[in-house]
Amino acid sequence: LHTVLLEENGCEYSIFLDNTLIAVVGILFPDADHSAFYITDFCVKPDMKNKGLGSMVLAEILKMHQSKQWRAFIDENNPQALQFFQKNGWKLISNEPDEHGMIEVEFHLQ
Repeated sequence: LHTVLLEENGCEYSIFLDNTLIAVVGILFPDADHSAFYITDFCVKPDMKNKGLGSMVLAEILKMHQSKQWRAFIDENNPQALQFFQKNGWKLISNEPDEHGMIEVEFHLQ
């Protein structure tokens, strides 16, 4: 929470359906150090999972910012998240986790 509140180069979205919070998505905007948008966090309310809402939210976030290049880090111990991103057309950059145990994926708009 501290990091989210102090972030100056990104934003955090709260997504509601019928006045119910269903998802939270954080993004980091491109800057001098990296040219892609980064998804920093992506969470769908547990009882709303496996209904296609996460894919719809992801598509809307990508559409809102219209960037051609996106990246995300996924904890190596979260295969469901990796499967979610891959199902939505994201590709692995490397199978090897970094020093923090994160695997990086990317997405390119055509």
